[in-house]
Amino acid sequence: MTDKATDGPSLVKLGKEYLDKDTEEDDKKAAKAFKRAADMDYPDGICNLGICYEDGIGVKEKPKKAFELYKRAADMGSSEAMYRLALCYKDGIGTEKDKRKAAEIFQRAADMGDGESLSGLGLFYQDGKGGFKKDEKKAVELFQRSADMGCVSGYINLGCCYRDMIGVTKDPKKAFEYFKLAADKDDCDGLFNLAECYRSGFGVEKDPKKAVELYQRAMDEDEEGSDAVYILGLCYKEGEGVPKDSKKAVELLEQAVELERGYAYYHLGLMYKNGEGVAKDLKKAAELFQQGTDFGDTAAMIALSTCYRNGEGVPKNDKKARELFEQATQE
Repeated sequence: MTDKATDGPSLVKLGKEYLDKDTEEDDKKAAKAFKRAADMDYPDGICNLGICYEDGIGVKEKPKKAFELYKRAADMGSSEAMYRLALCYKDGIGTEKDKRKAAEIFQRAADMGDGESLSGLGLFYQDGKGGFKKDEKKAVELFQRSADMGCVSGYINLGCCYRDMIGVTKDPKKAFEYFKLAADKDDCDGLFNLAECYRSGFGVEKDPKKAVELYQRAMDEDEEGSDAVYILGLCYKEGEGVPKDSKKAVELLEQAVELERGYAYYHLGLMYKNGEGVAKDLKKAAELFQQGTDFGDTAAMIALSTCYRNGEGVPKNDKKARELFEQATQE
């Protein structure tokens, strides 16, 4: 690797090589290389610098700065920047949420042949948002075009369609195949969905051990963006695909709670209530059930109702117990 690059394309290539080294110091070097390319008004450099600011790679995380950089590169005709700008409007990253604006930009980039934008546009048709009339068949068509271009989001969205009967006939084997294509690219969501297939035997022979391996890979790829840490905790709790290990289960469920994975509150609460893998603590259990209730988990509501009925970790309160039980049964 050399840092003697002087033109935009070479600087972007250099920056990506630094990113591949995956160290904090090299991330800073990558951001500097992208900055030099951006200063030359090279669109790809501007877009990659935006990614750095969005994700805090080598620089302090600044969503608004990322949005401004994506807009600058998009105005110069970068389809990747258009895609990322559309995501900013869709999710409110560095700007106010604007679904219609996001859809318009996805359409512009899709018209330029950007595969990820085809998939993003498909989601708007699937849900009938962004000013588009709901059209699941149109969504599938767009996902297929995206997938045909080798785009991970196309694989995943198409897999979900075949799994959930969205615009197509349910086809477990096809769903499995598309999730596997995404997983083969080490995509976190692809790995997670493939693990779910192996765990339940959907489109493939049931294999709990293989499922655990995939959940672990998904967690390693992107712990904060995956539900894998929560499911992996359940696997260790129940001895599903791995030897039962209550302490490991508590450790993983604690991580899931920190990531605000709502259903983890209930399961971790049960472990505190029963003294499983952790010292028994009824007050802590009730607190976790309350957090799960606030999330809307009916299992947590019923567990909290039981706590109030029996005075476990909270003062006994029959009225509160009834209210929670009725709330849970109406959900």
